[in-house]
Formats: sequence, C-alpha cells, structure tokens
Amino acid sequence: QGAVGIERQLPWHTTLSVNYLDSRGVHLLLSRDINAPLPGTFAAGDPVYPYASANGTGQINQFESVGFFRQRQIMTSVNSRINRNISLFGNYTYNIAHSTEDSATSLVSNPYDISADYGNSNLDVHNRVFFGGSINSRWDVRLSPFLVYQSSRPYNITIQDDLIGDGILN
Repeated sequence: QGAVGIERQLPWHTTLSVNYLDSRGVHLLLSRDINAPLPGTFAAGDPVYPYASANGTGQINQFESVGFFRQRQIMTSVNSRINRNISLFGNYTYNIAHSTEDSATSLVSNPYDISADYGNSNLDVHNRVFFGGSINSRWDVRLSPFLVYQSSRPYNITIQDDLIGDGILN
C-alpha cells in the first residue's frame, strides 16, 4: 500500500487536502472446485473429472491463496472554521477496486482460469461524498447537520446455464 498527499492552508481559516492511495493484495484466499470437468470435456458431452469418485462426479472445494486485488483512491477534504460558532467540513472520495474474489468462500466461475473473474470488487464504490457542519446556537445548543452520498456497489449478472459442468452458477 502506498499513499501520497498534499495539504494546504487556504484563506478564511480553510484547509484543503488531496491524497492518492494505491493498494494491492496478492495471495488472497479464494475457493476453487478442483474436481470440475476438464476443459472442453463437458461441452462435448463426455465430462472427465480429475478426481473421479464412485459416481464419477462431486465437488471438491479447495481454499487457495492465489487471488489478487487492486484499489486506487483519490480523497479530497476541506475543513473551514468560519467563526467561533460555525465549522464546515466535507470530503469526496473517488475509488476504483478490482479483484479476482470477494471473500475466501466465493467460488471462481472458471476453476481453470481465475483471471476470468478479475473485475469489479465489492469495494468498488466509485463516489462517496460527505458534508457536515457544527453550529453552536445562542443557548449552547449545538446543531450538527450532515449529508452523505455514495454510488451503488457493482452487481453480478448470472445465467441459468452451467457452462463448465461444476454445478456452480456464477
């Protein structure tokens, strides 16, 4: 993980900061069905299973530390103390996150090529905004309004067909 940032004092008791963050993860846990039919054998109608049991089929899910992750963020913050009774602050974060898995128990869609799952992560919320303030009133009653916005998380589209023959629809 690496970060670089700059902070500047602006006029009117205002501070602005901008930070860039780059995160990478390797050897992340994911699950893979190691008994999925060998590539090309399921579509041909004669599936060949690497670990044939008495009935010839059956999932064998194995945890492996082969996943990877990358996230990049730009974070901007502003803080202003207008006077002794009013303070305002806000931040905006732009985020991009991609990975091969979202948890150690998420099964890959193609057990013979995990790079096919590299795409938007559950952490891939592109926009986050937060604005707030603090207003001290005449009778020592403090008002603290705030506004929060974030764009939606990515979603997966699944089909009803099992293209590989491992019984997993993802």
